[in-house]
Amino acid sequence: MKKVIGCLLLTLMLSACMSGAERARVNAIYERYEVHCKQHAKDLNAEADEQLLYDECMDYFITKDPKCPHCVVDQHLSK
Repeated sequence: MKKVIGCLLLTLMLSACMSGAERARVNAIYERYEVHCKQHAKDLNAEADEQLLYDECMDYFITKDPKCPHCVVDQHLSK
C-alpha cells in the first residue's frame, strides 16, 4: 500500500513539470499498460496476489517502453 501511495505522489510531483502535450502522452501510455496489467493479474490468479502482479507488470512496462513516462521526465529534467 505504501508503494502505491508513493508512486501516486511521485507521479503527481513529476507530472507538474511536464507540458500539456507531454502529460497527455504519458497518461495515454499509462492507461494502455494499466488495462493490460490489471487483466494480466486477474488471468494469473489474482485476489491476494493481484496487486503484486499488477505492480510487477506496470514496473516492467514502464521501465522497458522506449517512450515511457520516466524517459520523458528524465529528458525534461536534464535540459
